[in-house]
Amino acid sequence: MIPLKEDMFIPAIKISNNPVWQRLVHLGTKRGIKMFADDFRGTPLEGEVRGFYIGKNEFNAIVVDSSLPEEQRQFTLAHELGHYALHRGSAYNFDSPKELKAKNEREADYFANRLLHWVRKGQP
Repeated sequence: MIPLKEDMFIPAIKISNNPVWQRLVHLGTKRGIKMFADDFRGTPLEGEVRGFYIGKNEFNAIVVDSSLPEEQRQFTLAHELGHYALHRGSAYNFDSPKELKAKNEREADYFANRLLHWVRKGQP
């Protein structure tokens, strides 16, 4: 696995001035999550993932594909925040069994939908 360095990615706060995006970035940052974005086009990630969450010991980071349209980017960030909230500290990863992956992805999608509902209303 390639070691992640903060200077490899664009700080997520700089990607969009959209208030929903800014609130989501703030929610993650407030919890100590490093928030980044990068253009996945032309990389092995293109078409495979829209974003990812990494949690190891005290290090938590989310990287979102900056080339996605605004609403997909928002959903992806909320989805990855769901992995942080629901699956942090678990052994869940890219190599997990299919059934566990499907369950965790559904849970993160549900979390993202609920979080976006509240954030778009101006909460939390």
